[in-house]
Amino acid sequence: MDSLNIAAFTSVYGMGGSQNSTVSLCNALAERGHKVTLYCPVNEMFSHVEPKINLYNLPVNRLDPAHFGNVSIGNITETIKQIRKARHDVILSFLHQSLFLGVPLLFLENVPCVHYVLGPVWSPIMKISPGTFIANCEETRGIIARGKKCDPAKIPVIRARVDIEALEAEFRGSDVIKKYKPSEGVCQIVMLSRFYKSKMPGIVNVLGALKSMADSQRSFRFLLAGEGPRREEIERRITEINDVAGRGVAKLVGYVGDVGSFLSAADIVIGIGRGAFEAMALGKCTLVVGNLGYAGTVCSEQVSGLAYYNFAGRNVKEDRDPDILAKELMRLLKDEKTRSGLGQFAQQYLKENFAAQIGAKQFEDILLAEKGLAKTTEFGSLRNWARYLSYYFIWGCTGLGKRIMRPNRPKEQFDLIARTRKSGARFCLGQSEVWKNTSKK
Repeated sequence: MDSLNIAAFTSVYGMGGSQNSTVSLCNALAERGHKVTLYCPVNEMFSHVEPKINLYNLPVNRLDPAHFGNVSIGNITETIKQIRKARHDVILSFLHQSLFLGVPLLFLENVPCVHYVLGPVWSPIMKISPGTFIANCEETRGIIARGKKCDPAKIPVIRARVDIEALEAEFRGSDVIKKYKPSEGVCQIVMLSRFYKSKMPGIVNVLGALKSMADSQRSFRFLLAGEGPRREEIERRITEINDVAGRGVAKLVGYVGDVGSFLSAADIVIGIGRGAFEAMALGKCTLVVGNLGYAGTVCSEQVSGLAYYNFAGRNVKEDRDPDILAKELMRLLKDEKTRSGLGQFAQQYLKENFAAQIGAKQFEDILLAEKGLAKTTEFGSLRNWARYLSYYFIWGCTGLGKRIMRPNRPKEQFDLIARTRKSGARFCLGQSEVWKNTSKK
């Protein structure tokens, strides 16, 4: 097998689902004997991936450090120098924002490129990006196909991007911290999330379901972990739940440093995307919610529909009453055998379909094929350079991208995140002290 020298690009201000996928796949490719260099604006967030892969830190954009791509002229020129020195065989681009860094390398060096699109998005920069596009799920494939005006069958789908072995090791090595452990006979429901605008509809639906369950005789406790600018609203809603119950059935635990310990105390996990994957990897009964409410339970009858939309709950097309989720939770609370069976199914499904080692082999085949393709100078034509620069100045230097893509995140939070050194903290952007330091200003 040929060994590849891979330049991986990502755009990041914290460790969320997409960034963890980047780490898992880069590590898995390195384990298969390839040399991987990860180029990212704030590589301290990725320090836990060393020494399997190399990290190259890109300078922070001083023009507007808050914008979503964090791309500056310095980023581009320094990266071009580095990639010429490193003599990479192929580019692997994660997240469409990182194309602002990858495209000039395509144009100048004709380095073959594979783009892994980790969300349901089509960006203008993708229109002029040559190379192979890969989707993380069927929903994303359809969006890419419409953007490129091509047959969806021509867009590969690779789901496998979860480091299950690492999650299991973390789970086995963790003790259930006393504050997370419920009383004897109490069934525990947990949820991990980041508390910002785009996540709030799903969180509010969950809290609404719990409020309708609060006066039932069923013994349960709900723990919600995370941080974000909408914390005060969540605190108010949790207080309402406890007032209805007349006791403390719901609790906001804030930042959780040891996710393994937190999940190990759960009987039922409510998740969105990465949160669902982690619960499934650990054999937990997993429910998925989206912005419109309860999307389904991970079971043989519903898993295909959930996977089509990357377990993000977008399979629900109209608002669902919180009572629907409440009924499903009540059903599972009283049936331990069913919960155990669902957890076993979820774990097996994830191992067979989402293991990063499987994804690395699939990527390897595509990267090797892309390496063998001859690139022509038409990709670096004057027309494409003009289009690229127009996208860059509109979405990069002006900060327009920040206001469109992240309208609810204050500039101060981005500035602080850019300076913060939170090495290897998963869910860093959502759960870190950064939010606590700025969300109430």
